[in-house]
Amino acid sequence: ADRQADIPKTIIPNAELRHQPFALTSIQQAYFVGREQSAKQLGGVSTHLYYEVTWDHLDLARFESSFQRVIERHDMLRAVMTPRAEQVVLDNIKPYQIKRYDLSNLHGADLAESIRIIRASRSHEKFDATQWPLFRVEVIHTAKNDILLFSFDCLIIDMYSLHTLMREWYE
Repeated sequence: ADRQADIPKTIIPNAELRHQPFALTSIQQAYFVGREQSAKQLGGVSTHLYYEVTWDHLDLARFESSFQRVIERHDMLRAVMTPRAEQVVLDNIKPYQIKRYDLSNLHGADLAESIRIIRASRSHEKFDATQWPLFRVEVIHTAKNDILLFSFDCLIIDMYSLHTLMREWYE
């Protein structure tokens, strides 16, 4: 059968159903099932994107405010999964606060070790897919610069979407 024929030419949003549970995509299903199958070989692992950006001097209040506007604009940044393997966009959420680690009093090996510990705790992160948010944005403040840490669960974002989000955020 021609699967292309089944794909609608135009997608029309239905605002009345915006906050109702809806089906996962096939890739989301694979990610969701795989993360819950800890007894299976290669299971029990979350697929997520993690990266860092270094800034000379970050205006955290302005950056946080800008990110809040991006969260409000993009429904999937307010999405969670249901126990029935569906997704739902939450209607009311608390404002997101970017966590700040103040390491400005540390230098040399002590600073490097503290940063290493924070990074290690994020590199294999597994979010609870039923709890908001399915991302984490943090900043490590040092005497020299600020390091932004980004961790996004791939249930809600892919590389193309991340590029779009970052472009909008920085504008």
